[in-house]
Amino acid sequence: MKWRTEITAKTAADGSIDFVGSAVHGKRGERFFYLSWSGVRNGHREMFRRIKIHLREVTAADLGQVAKTGGTLVARVNAVAKDGGPACASVPILGGWSVAKD
Repeated sequence: MKWRTEITAKTAADGSIDFVGSAVHGKRGERFFYLSWSGVRNGHREMFRRIKIHLREVTAADLGQVAKTGGTLVARVNAVAKDGGPACASVPILGGWSVAKD
């Protein structure tokens, strides 16, 4: 499954990388976004699990590569829980962030 969102990276006053966007949560230095699973119950959509994707491992080199190539930053995660259902909680980025050409 693929999911896309637009997240803006900027340089904070102390020189660190910061992220902003409608999908971004958390304090500076601890930013993340969620992938949520939902279903319909009694005619209403309800979220039943979500995973947290941390942005702390995105490096200046990753962002430089995106800027240079015009590509997209990609994170691959294991979104399946031990019980075979959707994963929940924080999940590691498999193999680190990568850049894909659009």
